[in-house]
Amino acid sequence: MDLITEAKERGYRKGVAIRYVPHAIDYVKGNYFEVENGELKAYAKPEHERKCFDDFRHDTLFDGFKWVKIVNLSKRTQEQKTFDDMHDVGCE
Repeated sequence: MDLITEAKERGYRKGVAIRYVPHAIDYVKGNYFEVENGELKAYAKPEHERKCFDDFRHDTLFDGFKWVKIVNLSKRTQEQKTFDDMHDVGCE
């Protein structure tokens, strides 16, 4: 199975909450997946529409070794919620 298909099966899509590090929650920027040097990146726009710096922002969902964690905001433990609140982690 290729990385793009696997990402879709794992549930990665635009707007899904992800956690790279314990003190921050981010959201997948787009549904345009590309494999670059063994890494899977998600872009907000397809390659032919990227014109300026902001268009090239992306999320690396797979770094060649492991997948970034998807966060189910409704299933965070009380400890995770407390940590997120203490560190002002945005969970809108």
